[in-house]
Amino acid sequence: MEEHRKSDTNENQDTDKKEFRFLNETIKNPDGKKQLRRRILFLLIAMAAGAVGAFLFTLLKPAAQRLISGDGKERVNIATVADSSAVSVSSVLSDSTAASISPAEQKSGDGEKNAAGSEGAAGAEGSGTEEETDLDKYRLVRREINNIVVNCEKSVVSVTGIRSEMDYFNNTYENSSSASGVIIADHDSEYYILTEANATTDAEQIRVVFFNGVELDAENIRSDAATGFAVIRVQKTGDLSASSLPAAATLGNSFGLARGDTVVALGDPSGYGSSYSIGAITSNTNIVSLTDRNYHILTTDIKGSEDGSGVLMNLDGKIVGIIDQSLGSDDSSIVKAIGVSELEDLMQKLSNNEARPYVGISGENVTDVISRKTGIPRGVMVSGVAQDSPAMLAGIKQQDIITKLNGKDITTVNEYTTFIEACTLGSTLHVTAQRKGAAGYEEVTFDVTVGEC
Repeated sequence: MEEHRKSDTNENQDTDKKEFRFLNETIKNPDGKKQLRRRILFLLIAMAAGAVGAFLFTLLKPAAQRLISGDGKERVNIATVADSSAVSVSSVLSDSTAASISPAEQKSGDGEKNAAGSEGAAGAEGSGTEEETDLDKYRLVRREINNIVVNCEKSVVSVTGIRSEMDYFNNTYENSSSASGVIIADHDSEYYILTEANATTDAEQIRVVFFNGVELDAENIRSDAATGFAVIRVQKTGDLSASSLPAAATLGNSFGLARGDTVVALGDPSGYGSSYSIGAITSNTNIVSLTDRNYHILTTDIKGSEDGSGVLMNLDGKIVGIIDQSLGSDDSSIVKAIGVSELEDLMQKLSNNEARPYVGISGENVTDVISRKTGIPRGVMVSGVAQDSPAMLAGIKQQDIITKLNGKDITTVNEYTTFIEACTLGSTLHVTAQRKGAAGYEEVTFDVTVGEC
């Protein structure tokens, strides 16, 4: 038993010694500095090999491309074209300023170019491309249009009405509104200008700026509430030199316009003064119903502005439309106008300070087809009644169907307008209409005192 205890004691001592030897063992790390040096060397070798490879690739690439293409020619990488036929910025700028050159100078310059190029014309025949010829034609067309615009702009002016207003703190300040205008008459020593009434109504001072920069005072003659147009008058003074006198516009026939006809918007069509845009008539059959009259809307594909104003010119240099962005729908992104032929009577009366007969009705035609389909009596349906107008005071309401004026049958708005134009201011107009009730349409009559617009 003692021997067994001694044996256990010896085994425990051996285990302690082994455990003691294990705890005193040390693990040596490899040499870190040598490994770092080897890694850096390997990296440098890789970088050198990559540089050599890139150099060889760049050097051999052209030869490889020629070998693959088989034509033995090096590819051309075009960055810019700088030959004589290229369109340069200077040539574009010279086109845009062509209007400042007189026609005689242009012809002279063209003659010099033709003379200089005639020597090599025979040898160079057929070398020009069709694109170059078309481009020359396009430049010529744009130059001709620009010349027409410059001449027509002598009739276009800028009108500014200045008003004194008061803020909440009783401080007085000036408020102004502007619009384009067109000289419609040059009578004796006065210019007569058609413009928008919102720029002149209640203005304490009206300033007109002509194409040559001369600024003069104007006086308001008369405005038309139905269309929103007004005519103002400017006295000629010594500020207008004989060499650069404004000119009255030549008015064209707007009834002859057709879809696709080219027109130019002058004045302030896109919200920027002294600008013009070229486009085409897209529609001339849509009708807008204004007070006591209907007008055809000339719509274009020219980009417009809500506050745009000005005129439409045809390629003959004649004014064919007066821009009015309030017409028709709320879409103000395109330029819209009323033809000058429909405004002829209005311009005549406003220039002579003559009032137009005024009843205050906007109407639409009820045709035979509409009457058969809907049962509405044929005539002029009242689509709107102006506030405080003679029609409203007489009791006429929307949806009434006007069938007679002073006993004469009325079936269209044109007939209604013609009858109203012939009325005397202050006269009594007997209106017969149909009004829908519980039992259907019944006849109603009104006595309207014709006012003035």
